[in-house]
Order: sequence, then C-alpha cells, then structure tokens
Amino acid sequence: MSRARDVASNNLALINPTSDGNLLTASSGAWVSQAPAPAPPAGNQVQLTASGTLANGDPVVLNANGTVSAVAGTQGGAAGKTAYVANNVGINSGCFHAGQNAFVIAYSDNTQSGSGYVVAGTVNASTNTFTFGTPVQFESDYVANLDICYDSGSQLVHIAYTEQNNGYATIRAYSLSGTTLTAATSATAVNGTNSAAHTRITYDAYYDQLVVGFRDISSSNYARAKAYNYSGGSYTTGGIITMQSSLSYSNQQAYDPVNYKHVHVCAGNNGWPQAYTLTVSGTGASPTLSTSPATQMFGNAVSYFALEYFPPTQHMVFVYQLNSNSTGYVSIGFYNSNLGRWDAWTSTGTSYIISQGGGYGGSMSNSANTRYGYDEDNQELIITYAGSGSDGALVVAVKVDANGAITTRGPQQFDTTASYYHGTVYDTSQNVPVATFHDQSDGNKGSTAIVRFDSTNLTASNFIGFSAGAVTDGNTATVQTTGNVSDAQTGLTAVTDYFVRIDGTLNTTADPNFNVPAGKALSATKLLIA
Repeated sequence: MSRARDVASNNLALINPTSDGNLLTASSGAWVSQAPAPAPPAGNQVQLTASGTLANGDPVVLNANGTVSAVAGTQGGAAGKTAYVANNVGINSGCFHAGQNAFVIAYSDNTQSGSGYVVAGTVNASTNTFTFGTPVQFESDYVANLDICYDSGSQLVHIAYTEQNNGYATIRAYSLSGTTLTAATSATAVNGTNSAAHTRITYDAYYDQLVVGFRDISSSNYARAKAYNYSGGSYTTGGIITMQSSLSYSNQQAYDPVNYKHVHVCAGNNGWPQAYTLTVSGTGASPTLSTSPATQMFGNAVSYFALEYFPPTQHMVFVYQLNSNSTGYVSIGFYNSNLGRWDAWTSTGTSYIISQGGGYGGSMSNSANTRYGYDEDNQELIITYAGSGSDGALVVAVKVDANGAITTRGPQQFDTTASYYHGTVYDTSQNVPVATFHDQSDGNKGSTAIVRFDSTNLTASNFIGFSAGAVTDGNTATVQTTGNVSDAQTGLTAVTDYFVRIDGTLNTTADPNFNVPAGKALSATKLLIA
C-alpha cells in the first residue's frame, strides 16, 4: 500500500492494493473508496463536448458554441443531367410556367440550320429526373437572339427573337398543358420591315401588358421599345418609343413588380452601360410606353451582361463581364422613388467580383440571351457560367441585403465538363434551380441539370483533428490534434498526403472549395495529423 494525493480533493489517500486502483480517501474520520479524478489529456489532444455522435477516427470540426461534431455533408454538382434535344443547340433562354409547374426553354437548333424551337419540361427533385415534351418549331429561319417570359394573366409564354434572314424583331405566344406546347399566335413583327437585334421581352403583371425592347438596326442602331397587349390570339400595340438615339447593343431588360417599371440596359459607343426606366400606360388594346432619361451606370466598358430583379430587397442585379480583364462582376441598382426611376448603380470599383474564388476563375462570357433564376427558398440569384481552362461549369449564388451589400455562395463547380450558353430557371414546385446549357462533352446537345450546392459543416478553418474513440451526443470527446497520430483509419497509402472532404471522407485530392489538409499516412491505418 502506498500513499498518494487525490488531485481533485487534495486529500491524502492510500492506493488500495487489492482492488481496482481506486483511492482510499480520508473523509469524516473514515476511509472511503473513491475513483480518482480524470487525468488531464495527453499532449496534442483536447477534450470537448460532442454535438452528435462521433465514431472512432472521425474527422472533427469545432462548432461556434465550443462543441465538436463529425465532419458531414454532401457534394454538390449537376444532378440528373439530361439532354432535352439530341441536337447541337446554340443560344437559349428559359422561364418557369407557374400554372403548369414546368419550365420552358426557347433555343436555336444548330442541327436544324439555327431554326427556333421551344420545349417544356418538368423535374423531380427527389429522383433527380427530367421529363420533356416534344420540341415545337416557332421559327423556320435562323434565330439570331431570343428571350422568353411567362404571362401569368393569360397563362402563356411569349418568345421574342430576331429572325436572321429578314432581320425582323418578332414575338410569338404559346400555351402549355403539361409539357405540350401549342401556338397561341402567329409570328408578329415588332417593327415592320426594320432590321433589329437583341430583342428582349418582359411581362407587366400590374397592367397585364408586355414590353419589348430591342436594338433597331434600321434606325441607326437606336435602343427602342414597344408595349403590347395580348388578347384572343393576337397582339396589339400603341406605338414605338426611342430610348437611346445612338448606338445600342447587348440590350437587356427586367421587370420591377413593386414600382411597375421595366428597366432596359444597353451599351453605347464606348461600351459603358446605360439604364432606362420604362413605364406602361393603359390596360387595353393600345398600351403606350414612356421612358426616363438615360442613367450612365458607370464608366467602364462591359459585355456579356444580364439583368434580373431581386425581390427581397427590391434591387436590380446587373451581371457583367468587364472588358478590361474579362472578369465577372455584379453591380446593384437602386430605385429613386422621388424621380420614379432606377438611377443609381454601384460602380465597377465597388462592384462584387463573382467569377473568381475557391481556386476557380471564370470570364462570365455567357451569351447575350442569358436569364438567371431567383431561388425563392434561399433568396438568392443563381448564376451559372463557363469556368476558365479545366474548371468546367461554375455556379455562384448571389444575395443582396437592404443596403445593396452582396454575399455569395461559391463559385463552385457544378459540372466537370465544358459547356456554354448558360442560364438558370428556378422551379418553385420542386424548389430547385435548373441549369440550361449546351454540353460540349455530349455533342453540344441542349441540356439541363439540377444545380446543387455543397452542403457541409466543414469550413476552411474549423477542422481540428480526429476523434480518439466512439462518443455519443452530449458526452466528452477526446480529439487528437496536430502532431498526434490517428490509428483508426482504413485504406490509406503510406507516405501519402490526405485531405478532409466535405462529406467527412479522406482523399488524396483536396475538396474544390475547401483545401483542408488531414495529414500524412504512416500506414494503411495510421495518419500523422496535419
């Protein structure tokens, strides 16, 4: 029997030589058997409370409340990638038909000499599957550019496009039942026999009218617009207006459903973007338009741009490529209620770079027909684009706060293969963003995929080590940290560096969005923790 001191009670004690190593402690004049206090953890390990279950050898993250959890998550990407037509597709534009819970894509079919087609589809987010109807030809001649919008009043989709042979800006309507499209109007020339380009269309839900903006090539490339009424299988209009009496190109347009305005953006002679605010008057057969003066958004040349409305904070989101460095940016627009127009935009110097990050770099060189879907559930704008080099196809989600400040998810890779002519449609019935593009890995076929973001509790800085045993929720976990050896691994290759992936697995390649070193393998089961 030997003497020792209980480090918890500071009482002098005797070690019981005949039982389990408990301490015999003097208490109230008697000796009692008592378990010793836990020994402090050995070096290169910490003891923290587990949040959730930890298995022996699990990689562990430190939570904001000081607890620890096993690394867990799912890899994002392009789920259920499916061709909606087995042909080479060029430009395309999509919208969501809320009445039929289907998305509708208008596109040029390069296999069919660039003719214009439209197709409807549905998605099942649980099984990652798509179902498409039969594509319908809306224009037999070559389609140079196009746009599409959903008309909730008439439950129609309206396609605006330029028919290349004659150069006419043209509109046409289709009804939808399930995934079957039926022509509701014949093709209607917007500006007589004048040549046009960059035709855009938006639906005004307040006045139940349509606004078509375009570049009027026959009139010195001016930016011009018309309001249209649909009724009984035909369009009527109240006349044309001129917004920009000089060169315009890459015209884009979006609808503001709060102030009942249509914002038209185009570049001018110097490539600087100009914004015009259009207002519809009248609900009958002869709607008219008025326009605000031009607002120069900022003094930099841009291209490949798109314009979308951001409902939660009532801002406009202008996505563009800066010509000087081919980098993708976002500029935020603000509405001036005193003047009744969108007349303030963040400059390039304060705009947010969205095409680079996480080891990726993209040029944002989408076509001038791009539409981006708004995710109502996460309150984000979903932007897809081609990455640089071997980056494949990338996606970034943009959120704007009340002051116009931007936060993002991504960019991250949603497809490993190269693809172009990107756009997104948000399916509000399945609560998923659907990417539209032509897939260079599969004969440039017109394709769709569900875009899923990475979901994980792992960040670039919260990994702390590996669990040294199995622990249940709420109990104390011992976590081995840097310099210690985790001996509960399997399938490792000695003298190989490993990384923690977002789903909690170890891999010799770092996760594309989080470069988190795990350590170096000493054997098939042992890892020297980084």
